[in-house]
Amino acid sequence: MRDTEEPAPAGDEVDEPMDVATTSPVHPESVGPSFRERAEAGARLFAAILCLGAGVFHLLYAPAHFEEGHDVGLFFVLVGVNQIAAGVLILVVPSLLLTLATLGGMLGVIGVYVASRTTGLPLGPEPGEAEAVGVYDLVTTFLEVAALPLLLFLAWLEWPARADHEADGADEPPKE
Repeated sequence: MRDTEEPAPAGDEVDEPMDVATTSPVHPESVGPSFRERAEAGARLFAAILCLGAGVFHLLYAPAHFEEGHDVGLFFVLVGVNQIAAGVLILVVPSLLLTLATLGGMLGVIGVYVASRTTGLPLGPEPGEAEAVGVYDLVTTFLEVAALPLLLFLAWLEWPARADHEADGADEPPKE
């Protein structure tokens, strides 16, 4: 035992009950991103990765397609560059116009691929002849098809009517 009572430092007082409501307030902005924000960020990241992957595959196979014809090789270069640019831009400057353009471009490229493997394209080195399906073109098309639902989700989030609706606070829980 001590002979003298020393006052406890101010931070060690335990005699008074703690008021939890005032000592640890929980503010929504301090909790972190909402589910919607996390879902959008994830969709944006995966859509960008898929676009980049498809673009890289197109560029890797452009030299082989230049042997078929300069127009075919140039098509692969343009598609590859556009897909890589879209992948970067989706992350850096997201916009509805960019998302819709990327979505349309992907659909167009998928359509050209399906036509080239089923009925053959009406132009090119062998018009009207269907090309053989290869592993790498299937992988590239898989990347493009996998990007479609993500791009649709992003377009839905970016749609102006939806953005105005959320800006009005319609998606927030009622305040008491």
